[in-house]
Amino acid sequence: MNETIRVIIRNFEDQVAIYEKLLACLNNEKEAVIAADVTAVDAAVAVKEKLVEDLHALDAAQHDNFRAVSEQSGILPDALTLKKLAALTANPQKKTLTDIRDKLAMLAKKVQEKSRANRTLLTHCLGLVNSTFGLMDQSFQQSPVYYRSGEMKDDNRGGMLVSGTI
Repeated sequence: MNETIRVIIRNFEDQVAIYEKLLACLNNEKEAVIAADVTAVDAAVAVKEKLVEDLHALDAAQHDNFRAVSEQSGILPDALTLKKLAALTANPQKKTLTDIRDKLAMLAKKVQEKSRANRTLLTHCLGLVNSTFGLMDQSFQQSPVYYRSGEMKDDNRGGMLVSGTI
């Protein structure tokens, strides 16, 4: 069981490293959104997708490791948590598992907050772009002109930009 625990610890350390990379990628994405650099945003999204795929692969491998430990300990695989796993192990591995659990929880929370903030920022920027298009659409509409005969015709002149909702 000790070797399986060591594999689990290495797997969790890899997950911590990926979460740290994901947090840095989210910071890069924020800067790209602020700079309105679509290419950099696309690159950040591609990196995020790759990191999430790596996390899914590690998670799948971790399920196999947890099944092996659950068979040896008698605890159901779905009920086995890092806290319970730490309770099953000796002191150096117990401390490592506890530290990893705390670090993963902190990183997951930061990634969620940063992702939510980036989504809000991107939504706001897209709203500004949409408002700008609406303003331009209104300013370039043909204004109807009434002639002496009472007949209304469209004039092809454009108007002046006076105000908008930006």
